[in-house]
Amino acid sequence: MKTEKKRGAVLLPCLLVVLQSVLYGFGDPISKLAYDEVPLFTLLSVRYWMAFFALLLLFGRRALREL
Repeated sequence: MKTEKKRGAVLLPCLLVVLQSVLYGFGDPISKLAYDEVPLFTLLSVRYWMAFFALLLLFGRRALREL
């Protein structure tokens, strides 16, 4: 019984690492296709606008209060 728990405790992190590697592996070809279709500066501007709005949602009231 104790051996089965130990095996499960070791197996789960290994499976999560494999899942992460698979997801990142699929991300590379998708990124390559996106970079071929959309200009780089457009992607960068979208990235920074998304970060701006996320930070605005999290810290907007506090930032306005400090200003």
